[in-house]
Amino acid sequence: PYSSDGNDKQAPYAMTRETLRVYERTLGITSLSEDAENLILGLLTTDQHSRLTARDVLAHAWFQEEGGQALERTLANLRTFNATRKWRAAYYAIKITNFLSGSWTSPKMG
Repeated sequence: PYSSDGNDKQAPYAMTRETLRVYERTLGITSLSEDAENLILGLLTTDQHSRLTARDVLAHAWFQEEGGQALERTLANLRTFNATRKWRAAYYAIKITNFLSGSWTSPKMG
């Protein structure tokens, strides 16, 4: 993702643990293991000599954790996240369609 000449001005900022926490909150991620954080940060390291290789990634503790349970949990969480996102998009599409057709009525609050 970064230039091979070491001139990484394309990257707006370095990915840090604090930046990763902002993404977690924004995306609604409620728990991210330390191994997962280390893997993500290792993949997003701007220095190509320090960045994890494919071999490093496959040998990383996150992939080895509990016989692959971390990966299974992550896949289940992604499926739930995608389903929620699709329902939310459908809701807003219906809401906008109704609003534009003039049949939307705002719910009355208390």
